[in-house]
Amino acid sequence: MQHLADRVEGNLLAAAQEIDKLALLAGDETLDAARMDALVADSARYDVFRLLDGAFNGQPAQVSRMLGGLRGEGVAVPALLGMVVMELQRGAALARSQARGGNMAAEFRAQRVWDSKQAMYKRALARHPPAQWERFVAEAGRVDRISKGRGLRGADPDDAWLQLERLLLAVAEPRATALLAG
Repeated sequence: MQHLADRVEGNLLAAAQEIDKLALLAGDETLDAARMDALVADSARYDVFRLLDGAFNGQPAQVSRMLGGLRGEGVAVPALLGMVVMELQRGAALARSQARGGNMAAEFRAQRVWDSKQAMYKRALARHPPAQWERFVAEAGRVDRISKGRGLRGADPDDAWLQLERLLLAVAEPRATALLAG
């Protein structure tokens, strides 16, 4: 069952459809993971919002899976970066405010962070010092340059995906900051 849940990534309609399809196609057969893979379409739908939630919630495996899904769906790195940069800048502003002992409730309002998202930001802020958030913003700029062919000399276009993954993994998991350039 976990395998099916992973494939539909919380899409309940897709889950119901896949279960119905499995019942029809498998009949009375016992299903193993290989047979289920053959019968079940990958119905997970990823978007930049859920990707960022995974990074800010400290879920590196989810980040990698979602980036792979977005890439497989043909999404371009520059299409993701606008929201990524905005959220990293928001994180940096919140970290600066927190470091100077600012009123976090007021800063959350100023940064337009919904009440339902504040706990996620607090967890993310607890994982990294303010200087690291500034580094994340700078790294996002570097990923943007790479994605537009203005990054590293001779960089492979696939390198933008790799660098974006490294960046978001670092947001999710402090040990992954060692993967960042410079």
